[in-house]
Amino acid sequence: MALKDADKKIIRKALALHSPIEIISYTLPHSMEQYCYDVLTEFLIQCRQEFMVEKLVFILGELLTNAKKANTKRIYFEKMGLDINNESDYEKGMVSFKEDTLSNIHYYLELQKKAGLYIKLRLQFLYDTIRIEIKNNSKLTAFEEKRIAEKLSNEEDIVEQQLDTTEGAGLGLKICVLMLQKLGLDRNAYSVFTNDTETVARITLPHDRNCEKELYKLSEAFVEKQTFLPVVKSRYDGINSLLSGESTDLGRLCRFLSQAVTISSVIFCAVRLNDDEPCTIPYVLNRLGIEGLRELFSEKNEDIRLVSDDDLNGIYGHSIRVASLAYTLSRNFFPDELEFADEMYTLGLIHDYPRILLQNPTPEQLEAVKKIQAECEIPDDTIESFFADRSHALIGKLLCEKYHLPQKVALSTLYHHDPLAAPDSIIKYAKILYMADMIDYYSNGSIEYYQFEEKILEEFGIQTEDNLRLMISEMSQ
Repeated sequence: MALKDADKKIIRKALALHSPIEIISYTLPHSMEQYCYDVLTEFLIQCRQEFMVEKLVFILGELLTNAKKANTKRIYFEKMGLDINNESDYEKGMVSFKEDTLSNIHYYLELQKKAGLYIKLRLQFLYDTIRIEIKNNSKLTAFEEKRIAEKLSNEEDIVEQQLDTTEGAGLGLKICVLMLQKLGLDRNAYSVFTNDTETVARITLPHDRNCEKELYKLSEAFVEKQTFLPVVKSRYDGINSLLSGESTDLGRLCRFLSQAVTISSVIFCAVRLNDDEPCTIPYVLNRLGIEGLRELFSEKNEDIRLVSDDDLNGIYGHSIRVASLAYTLSRNFFPDELEFADEMYTLGLIHDYPRILLQNPTPEQLEAVKKIQAECEIPDDTIESFFADRSHALIGKLLCEKYHLPQKVALSTLYHHDPLAAPDSIIKYAKILYMADMIDYYSNGSIEYYQFEEKILEEFGIQTEDNLRLMISEMSQ
């Protein structure tokens, strides 16, 4: 069954934000299992890893079955009055587990559902890897961990191995590893581990390097041909109105710029800031001066191109909200660093300016993209995803470098969807920008709570969704 367009849109959005996609089921009926296969297939296609689909769908089937069986095993042992963590009870229970549960599987699946035992598929496109995880909330016993380790470390030829009849699928994990090896991956691509609440089977894949190179070439060419900076017409008229008098109220001008995404972006591109200079609106205004502003936004400046006020994807409003959230987060968590809060407001305001560029490409940019597509034989889907925000963070970094903005701005823009991959020098900036960005998407229903990076939530003292809602409520007051 083909996925709906809405599902494909969710996958594309998750790829652009580097946020995970999760599918959860308690009984994993055939229809849900097939849906998981379809989502994985589309996800891999969007990642340009089509050649992996057949083998990874097979592996997914094995791991979903294992997770489902692990949950059934917990319910079975409980019904039999056996302690699954006791070695003697474990051996005793496994003698009859397979036969008893297969003959009455619907009964045990219903008990699993009532007990809240789930199977979860989680897919995520990270900055440097692709991650596929199958989770279930039944922790591995010491005996299960030992058996899994033995199966994964056994170097004997697969044909000569004996089936582990107590577990029922001893050969499955070995086949999964061999299939990954046929895809050119080593044993480290597959791992199984238990945390405080879940057992996780993880497959780690590389990016398609050709695709990454193609997207980089497209981004470079796009930025190279970026000779015009788009400005919303009403904002252009607004700043010229403020600058038209003999004297200009700087406070009023700062307030205007704090709500003008395109105007502020142009101003920061016009000022060559050193890495040690503050990236704040008052500072760049002081650097440019009133006469510099008038010259920048005069009709003689051919580097500015006016665009309509239509905000088709809500970029302007999103950017202003992210700026405000980034400022508030900075003040709350770094109360003694006032200049840092002002800088974070700026980063929030201009971080998505590349998305505006992608929505308003020049004929020269379109021609450059078309030329690279032909030379590299890039599929139309990749070009579509390029213009649909797939590379906006990279374009942001390249644009910052072109206009000599500080590294903290360039790298924060690049890593704001994956802050844990950011270098230590700017990770504080990237984390604040990430949280502000995700909170706005969460608040308007574009993403769900599970799509936040757990480690980042913990750093902000958020353990539950209620914690997040409370923080958002307090920040809005």
